[in-house]
Amino acid sequence: MRRRSTPLRCLPYLLVALLVLTSIALALVDDTNTQRDSVESKQRVSEKKVDHAPVCDTKQPVPDECGLVLAPSSLPNAGWGIFSLRDRIRGTPLLAGDVVIQLTDPNVTHAQNIHRMLHDYLWSAEETGGFYEGRVVVSLLPGPGMLANGLDGNRHNVIPFVPAVDEGGCTRLDSPGAGAFTHYHNYTFFVQKPIAAGNEVFIDYSADWLKERKQNFVQPETTVDLRRDLDWLRDHGKCLDNLKGGRSPIPHAGRGAFAARPLTKGSIVAPVPVLPIAKREAMDMTSTKTYNNVIAKKQLLLNYCLGHPKSSLLFLPYGPMVNLVNHGGKKANVKLQWSSSQLLINSKNQSEMTLEDVWAMEQSGLLLELIAIRDIASDEEVLMDYGDAWAEAWAEHLLSWKPLPGSETYAPSYVQDDAIKSLRLDSELKLHPYPNNVLTSCLYRYTGNVGKLEAPTATSKTDVVATVQWNMTKGLFQPINLRPCRVLERRHDKRKGTLFTVQIHNRFGLPESQRIPKGIVHVVTDLPRRAIRFSDKIFTTDQHLENAFRHEIGIPEEIFPLKWMDFAKEDKSVLPEF
Repeated sequence: MRRRSTPLRCLPYLLVALLVLTSIALALVDDTNTQRDSVESKQRVSEKKVDHAPVCDTKQPVPDECGLVLAPSSLPNAGWGIFSLRDRIRGTPLLAGDVVIQLTDPNVTHAQNIHRMLHDYLWSAEETGGFYEGRVVVSLLPGPGMLANGLDGNRHNVIPFVPAVDEGGCTRLDSPGAGAFTHYHNYTFFVQKPIAAGNEVFIDYSADWLKERKQNFVQPETTVDLRRDLDWLRDHGKCLDNLKGGRSPIPHAGRGAFAARPLTKGSIVAPVPVLPIAKREAMDMTSTKTYNNVIAKKQLLLNYCLGHPKSSLLFLPYGPMVNLVNHGGKKANVKLQWSSSQLLINSKNQSEMTLEDVWAMEQSGLLLELIAIRDIASDEEVLMDYGDAWAEAWAEHLLSWKPLPGSETYAPSYVQDDAIKSLRLDSELKLHPYPNNVLTSCLYRYTGNVGKLEAPTATSKTDVVATVQWNMTKGLFQPINLRPCRVLERRHDKRKGTLFTVQIHNRFGLPESQRIPKGIVHVVTDLPRRAIRFSDKIFTTDQHLENAFRHEIGIPEEIFPLKWMDFAKEDKSVLPEF
């Protein structure tokens, strides 16, 4: 319908009316200013009584370049989910690879302080290759590994690929950053089944996990309803692919997060969903006993947690790439703030929640955001301010740090894999041993080979030798199939090159079906070199260094809810030491 024009003869009357309305408006403004000054004066008087943690309305349309968003899951009561804004074909990466954080040997005394919700997000270290880090190891996978939901009936549409492992240029001999960040990175999820624009991303959770979760959310019979309208996603979603990982130029920082595209001041750089995972005591590891004392260590996970010195709560950010954002101090180009979008999931915002409310949460929903405080160029490193407490602790660490004895001869397993091409036999190691922090591991499945054993031969009254030929099968090169082995013999084959005969051993974490029975010497022949790897022995990697830096990242005072500050300011004795 076309708007009608105003007749010219009405203009004098309109001018008079306009003058009258202007006078009234000025009077109202003057009165409003007086009331506002009075209110502001009262607010200044009662400023200390006002709660922290304001919720900022940062509703912004998702940029056109964005291909993946965070939004409420299409599954009822399932919290957040990941949705694709474009069609994706099989075999393509969903997102840039992210870090894997290994949680090792939790202190059983404080295990009850780990929030039960965290257990829904733990992965087996068998899937990530972290099983040699300790006796009991579980993995945390920020990004799709924790953010995406699961479906039963083999209906997942993405699968992960093995992470890369290296020390990020920070060696224990010359860097105070050694052991302060995870060596496991670039853990990438790939599209297994085509994903249409608007569809939700699902990963493969275990049958036991899904059985436990069915009481909380309904599993749909078809995938027809597992999508959202694209316009709705662009209006309500938060872009997940503004960041990418890379090597940070900051000394001793290792890796960092970088802008995948230009980001404007005031825009949402990344959503930061957080889990209330623990009270601080839960970051203790099982103590390591030495001859003279007991060494208490903190979990590497602590370095990735958000916290406040006046609170017992810790929060784990689990959005893609956000755990790679380094400390920038005055050079920070992003800041943390609470998101109003969390009300799409929660019935309360954070300022209304007590400590008891946080611990009673049945699903994830708390949401922070990283906001650009200036324009950020493409490929520029994204930095935030970790807070004064962290900065002071790091400065102190830099002053006191020195390499531990033996650092000059240490070489991690991935270096040995690159350097040593001709494997030594077990008999040769007596004269020419490998570094004492590594062992040889073989890619091998015990299940499926039991029926192919040659006739066993007795070597003693107790041991029986069972021999089988190595065979390449689908999925064999997954980390779960890596286990300790000793190289017994080698021979040269004209077609296959050098082949090895090994004795296979058990390790911590193996399922019962994969464990070699007691009294059996299990020998495997004809392994190629690519099926034998060097592995770091238990507790020898940098994350176990006694002088590794540990401190949580600070949540700014002005956004941390007063109701969560359960450590009294005046009682310094209740503050934990790190």
